[in-house]
Amino acid sequence: MTTTPDLSTNPAGHSREDAEKAAWAPVLALLQHEKRRVALLWQELGLTQPQGYALLHLSRLGPSSMASLAATMQCDASNITGLVDKLEARGLIVRKAHPQDRRVKLLVVTEAGEDAQKALRARMAKPPVHFSALTVKDLKTLHDILSKAAAAAPADPTIQ
Repeated sequence: MTTTPDLSTNPAGHSREDAEKAAWAPVLALLQHEKRRVALLWQELGLTQPQGYALLHLSRLGPSSMASLAATMQCDASNITGLVDKLEARGLIVRKAHPQDRRVKLLVVTEAGEDAQKALRARMAKPPVHFSALTVKDLKTLHDILSKAAAAAPADPTIQ
């Protein structure tokens, strides 16, 4: 098990790698907490995580084939069928014939689906309650630091 270096005692006495690990540990903890919070939000809407992701992707992409959705979600097309069936049964999406190729079915978000994804996005955009522990100055600093890190992130993430 890897331990997280404590930079509070002597920050200058640690390597860059130690500093990166120490900075990443609380970010990872917050990401894990947010993943659980988002799962609960989906649950409130009666959706599983994959269903929620599918609905958000379709809402962002517009009418899409099942193959396109599978590629976006980075899964096999066979996994999409069950998700689509459940979303369609709930009236959140419909299948429509592709205008140029009737063999292809497009997945289209319904008005109820748009309402659900808007509710989900609004809830996800609400900052987590633990941000109340930070001052406005802390929040500004956090914003600036995370914005700088986000700007340096590669467009196509790879596992290192």
